[in-house]
Amino acid sequence: MSALARLFRGQGAHEDSLRIVEGIDWRLAGMRPAGFRHSIYQLVFHLNFWMDVELKCIESTVKSHPDDWSLSWPDPEPKDDLAWRHELALFRTSLDQLVTLADAQASTLARIAHKGSDDTVETVLTALAVHNSYHLGQIVQLRQALGAWPPA
Repeated sequence: MSALARLFRGQGAHEDSLRIVEGIDWRLAGMRPAGFRHSIYQLVFHLNFWMDVELKCIESTVKSHPDDWSLSWPDPEPKDDLAWRHELALFRTSLDQLVTLADAQASTLARIAHKGSDDTVETVLTALAVHNSYHLGQIVQLRQALGAWPPA
């Protein structure tokens, strides 16, 4: 597994990405303690949103970033357990796709990902890894504030 792929999985200096988000009740995922701007649910939705956008850009080489970035921030609470489990499933699937891409041949990683830019697949994957790391750190802080860290 490449160093880039390990960043998505949370190995090495990072906590396991799936361990950070799994094992959380949907009601807890929707809580927003005092001093926190987003809930765990919102952060996972936001991560899923941007991983999906970038995966679509990589697959089609068509720039498809939304004009309204606020679309990546849903209401703080999932409507039910099914909505929360759906976001977790998307998170797992997107991570799997990103790891596969991160381990792709050099020619794939060097391909332009955003039409009209110099952003390669590798550049986009690196930006996503950093973005994920930032927000996963926020989720750990939220879990700590909610008394749900470390995971069981």
